[in-house]
Amino acid sequence: MLGLLRIMNGSIQVRIACQLFIMLVLLSGIISCDGSDPTGPHYPEPTAPVLAFVNDQNLPMFRYSERFMVHGVIEAFGVTYGRPMDCEMGCVYSEGYGLRVGTRLGWISFDDAEGFEPDSESYYDVAASDSVLFDTLLWDQMHGDVRLNHYLWSGLLPRLARDIDTPSPVLVDISNRLYTYISWHVAWQLLENPSVQANEEVLSILAELPVFQGDGYGAARTRAQELLEAIDAL
Repeated sequence: MLGLLRIMNGSIQVRIACQLFIMLVLLSGIISCDGSDPTGPHYPEPTAPVLAFVNDQNLPMFRYSERFMVHGVIEAFGVTYGRPMDCEMGCVYSEGYGLRVGTRLGWISFDDAEGFEPDSESYYDVAASDSVLFDTLLWDQMHGDVRLNHYLWSGLLPRLARDIDTPSPVLVDISNRLYTYISWHVAWQLLENPSVQANEEVLSILAELPVFQGDGYGAARTRAQELLEAIDAL
């Protein structure tokens, strides 16, 4: 079961896990699925700066915000909003994920079904000096928690992968992690990063991504090889 879940897209993985959990609760007769959200929030309320930021965002049908983690100057948070969906399996909602590093904060990703699009200025802008975000030991700790692992692979790593200011050694580490945790989304975020498109070390790693069932990495390997050949042709 764990092996199967690892090969699924991060967003789908958490949605199915949540739905299965709620289904078990429903079968136990504890709750009924009537459009309410009996499963959350599970985590504490975010800090005051994050709450102020979220309150200014005009999220449609906002439900609640949660603080997933505080680690030094880092605060990982999320919001739940929108209409209930798939209530025959246990209701799920649109979600957004954000990040605060010291006094800087912003969104990093959305799993949205409401058509909500925040202002581009409200996204977190990664800086080369954000060394606390590049701590691979912290990533490993997050990987050990289901919710934080979802945040890591659906929010933080895609944000780092696409940002031109993310240092090359960090991009190399993210690329290598794709060999043990399948995420075609993160692979493509890397390939769309202009700094990766000129980075032979990262492209070489991506060009050799393993073949798994369904070969979700096939197109990414092809694109990485094309970019390598373009560099060689210069």
